[in-house]
Amino acid sequence: MQQRRRQPGGWRNYGLPLSVGILFLILAAALFWSKPPVTGVAEQRRQEAGWSVGYVAGSQADTAAGTLVQRLAARPDLTLVAGPAELAGEGNRPAPRTFFPVWGQKEAAAADAASSYAVKFPYIPEEQLPGYGRSAYFVDYGEARLWFLNGARLAQEPSAQLEWLAHTAVSSSRLHWIVLLQQEPAQPEVWAGLAASGVDLVLIGGRAYAPEAAVTVQPEAGYRRLAHSGWAESTVSSAAASPLLEIKGLGSRLTAEAPQTAGRTAGRLVLDAAGLRQAAAGQEQAPVAIGAVWRYRAGSPAVRAVIPPGADPTGERPLEERVQLPPEDWRSPAYSDADCNGVPGAVRPDARRRAGAAASNAAAAAGGVAGVLFSPDVRAE
Repeated sequence: MQQRRRQPGGWRNYGLPLSVGILFLILAAALFWSKPPVTGVAEQRRQEAGWSVGYVAGSQADTAAGTLVQRLAARPDLTLVAGPAELAGEGNRPAPRTFFPVWGQKEAAAADAASSYAVKFPYIPEEQLPGYGRSAYFVDYGEARLWFLNGARLAQEPSAQLEWLAHTAVSSSRLHWIVLLQQEPAQPEVWAGLAASGVDLVLIGGRAYAPEAAVTVQPEAGYRRLAHSGWAESTVSSAAASPLLEIKGLGSRLTAEAPQTAGRTAGRLVLDAAGLRQAAAGQEQAPVAIGAVWRYRAGSPAVRAVIPPGADPTGERPLEERVQLPPEDWRSPAYSDADCNGVPGAVRPDARRRAGAAASNAAAAAGGVAGVLFSPDVRAE
């Protein structure tokens, strides 16, 4: 019996590969049509458009309020312009809300008072630094935080403003930290404090100061190393008596550029603040050393611990509010450890270790654990 030869089925024999190919083309077309992002969220934030602010440089400024209005009208793209306070003119006429004053000695003394300048600069933050009124304040704009310091009081008591600057800088998520003054500080500790806080740029009159290690492009003229260690000075060169310096930021890059006038090229000072943030963070010291091993140490009846009122010893109903421990409780910040030397098995906790152990000890307080000390063993394993 002769077997019938199977005839080829043409394209029907390739049905499965064709189906898979068509599905792949549909998926590829959908992917191309949807245009998915090729960068992460963090990268997209860093790729946002840059920002810019204006700064009226120079120690001599026109005191007519109309001159300030004309300056701001000439640059409507700048929504924040800083400059000498006398630019706002005399009297109590409100200044334009886009103008932020840099206080001189006379204006800073008036701004110290609670009611002074409240009409002229009602939008300026007050008492950000207690006791300074509106004479020391900061504002956030774009990726920058700008501090307007009281130069007169900085020369007399530098520690107050420097500590406030360091504290508010650490709590800021901005990429650039800029300080504005009307007079150059003479004390080396002021410049050391600015550097320790990670300040990118200091604007004083017609000069711009930057950490020398961060400068990537120097201006053609007017640039020199400062007598204060680690700082460089750039003098604004312009035919105008009080030129408008433009500060531009894009990512970690910061540019201070003077306007270009006839016969003069625009001076540009460019710096990168990425290294400054890392250096400032490296100076912080953790309460507990990195690599420390936490251990349980035996206590004794002499090491007292109390169960806070309302706490459930079983731990089934944890405390929902902050509890103030009494001073005799060894977990309290007010506890005196002067007698720990004679207690068998007791560990004498110092202030830094007690601060680092606060989280673990809070859990012990809720559970009613007594006679046990939680402390970090600095002998890291």
